[in-house]
Amino acid sequence: MNPSRPQQYSYYSLMKHFQTKEYAEQFMEGKLYLNSLGFFRAINKGASIDTQNKQNDVFEGSVPIKKDSLTNQVYSALGDIDKYLAYDPVFIFEEYKYFHLLCCSTIDFDQKGYTIINPQMMTEFGNYHVLVYNRVAFQDRIVNAISQFPDFFYQCGKVRYHNPTLYGTIKQPIQSISLSPQEGFSYYEIGSKRSCIRDCFDKSSSYSHQREWRLILYKNTWNINPFTLDVGDLSDIATLVTFDNLENKIKELNSQSLFKLQDDFDQTIYGNVTRKSLREIIITQNPNGNLAFHIG
Repeated sequence: MNPSRPQQYSYYSLMKHFQTKEYAEQFMEGKLYLNSLGFFRAINKGASIDTQNKQNDVFEGSVPIKKDSLTNQVYSALGDIDKYLAYDPVFIFEEYKYFHLLCCSTIDFDQKGYTIINPQMMTEFGNYHVLVYNRVAFQDRIVNAISQFPDFFYQCGKVRYHNPTLYGTIKQPIQSISLSPQEGFSYYEIGSKRSCIRDCFDKSSSYSHQREWRLILYKNTWNINPFTLDVGDLSDIATLVTFDNLENKIKELNSQSLFKLQDDFDQTIYGNVTRKSLREIIITQNPNGNLAFHIG
């Protein structure tokens, strides 16, 4: 153990997953490929009830709404939604589709050892993994690269996961599906000044096994096409491994104290704009969206 570490500590590093070695090598070269939330929302669009869908969380960029606050007129417009079977819905902002995301999972360390994404779940993302063992240096390089784009808003940090609610109280459904009707509304029809707006750092609890960390980029009047951010070579702060030698590599790097302690809090969101301010920008830019429900 590194003697400079206090007796009680916790910190995390990052791991990025890839389906092909080519993509992993491009990441090691510092070419960070960001897809838009619009891309992920479009995955199996019309089949968001597919419980096998591992990437499309219809509840991102949303506002939790108590279902009894919706008028009969709203339910009538939704058509097939049974308000007695549905959990509280969320209002999904259309504007969030322009947010571009870099998604990693975390390696969480404390005095007892480390925890990573469940290995049985890991193969869904690919057999190649890049361990970013110096997260602070990685974030610094991201910030330096983004400085070339003065019209970009950016944030990075850990995702929080939320259970569905029923009449405002958290409930854990035994079984449920997600349904996102296409009927559009304005936030001003559905929400209120007291509504808690979730963003791209909030996801459904069914995705909590991903242990996700994200970088998000946004600018006004953007598109949903992929964007590549070049942060420069990462070979001095990251290493490429396969699933078979992942555990041994983590132990090796940890024994060499290469996973760097960070003077921050796990849930801190870093960026050039606060979460509250960015949410207000989204509402001003485009208050329109649609509703999504857990049906359990």
